[in-house]
Amino acid sequence: MFVTQTSSSRMETLGLILFMWERSTVSLASPVSLSGAFNVDTEHPLRFNSTPDDFFGYSVYQTEFGNRKQIIVGAPLQGNSTGQIYSCTADLQSCEQLQSPGSESARFFGMSAAVSSAAVTSCSPYVPHECDGNSYLNGVCYQFNSSSQAVSNFTAAYQECTKREVNLVFLFDGSSSMKAHEFQMNKDFIKNIMKTLSNSSIKFAAVQFSSDIRTVFDFNDYQNGFAEEKLKNEAHMKSLTNTYRAINYVLNNLLNNVLSGANPSAVKALVIITDGEPSDNDNRNVLKTCDEQNILRYVIGVGKVTLATVTQLASAPKDNNTFYIQQYSGLQGLLDNLQKKIYNIEGSKEAHGRDRQRELSQSGFSVISSQERDGKLKRGNTRVSR
Repeated sequence: MFVTQTSSSRMETLGLILFMWERSTVSLASPVSLSGAFNVDTEHPLRFNSTPDDFFGYSVYQTEFGNRKQIIVGAPLQGNSTGQIYSCTADLQSCEQLQSPGSESARFFGMSAAVSSAAVTSCSPYVPHECDGNSYLNGVCYQFNSSSQAVSNFTAAYQECTKREVNLVFLFDGSSSMKAHEFQMNKDFIKNIMKTLSNSSIKFAAVQFSSDIRTVFDFNDYQNGFAEEKLKNEAHMKSLTNTYRAINYVLNNLLNNVLSGANPSAVKALVIITDGEPSDNDNRNVLKTCDEQNILRYVIGVGKVTLATVTQLASAPKDNNTFYIQQYSGLQGLLDNLQKKIYNIEGSKEAHGRDRQRELSQSGFSVISSQERDGKLKRGNTRVSR
């Protein structure tokens, strides 16, 4: 970054800031006082440097505290993306770091800033906030006085802890096309998912379907700790594959039935595991009803069932919510992928641990300082945009 001093016919000083990124040059003119014309000193520029990987100069602002002119420079990737903000002065020809945020989880500090005659405000648009296993991204802003000392911090549109309850039903095929050990793999798969997600706000139920349809355990059973034992004792029906009638059963007897322990305000989800073509037809338009009720449907197709059938049963986006494996032994390989999708329904931190490293909160992404008049009193305000 280069900083040059300029002069005008009235001997008033303007600042012109040039900051360079390898092959690109960006110039920004920001007047301190009015002037008709000015000249740029290209022969003797003042240069303030830092490591390129820090993105030093991503944000640049001019201000004046008392009679001391300063340049506020952001370096949002410094310190493994923790971020930093600097105050650079022409008279000392050096930069000093402003006090870093106290929160170790804040990242990209210095990405946005606002300056006034009395203070500097700089924001971080990345502060993870965790509660009840869920993770939210928020922004935080820090205010510095004319002595470059942090005096306060604040958050805008802070998202408080909320529990997003999920009611999820496993609807698994019990037709005669599968062998006894394959039926057991079905049950083991369901048990493993429940065990992994036991500390979440997700409540589970399970239904086996064939010619008949039977509730294995409902949401009350899961809450009371009876689900695993009931699943273990569930017998294989060994008959046809009445898929659409089974989905309708789930809607009426579990997801939309408070007696089952379902929460009417919860997010509703259905995981269908099947290895055969439906023996019945969708005469009741049950898939349309699911869409109207915003019921998420993840479908696992095994063996001879066609991909077209599996895709049709899934909710949109269908390609993302459809899985296909050749044998029931492949269920174990789907475990992590399906768990992540279920976590995403709830918003859990485990689902976003890696993904959110590259996400930013809308709060704190940009900030401006403005002056408002209140009667005869003029006061400064800082506004954080979302």
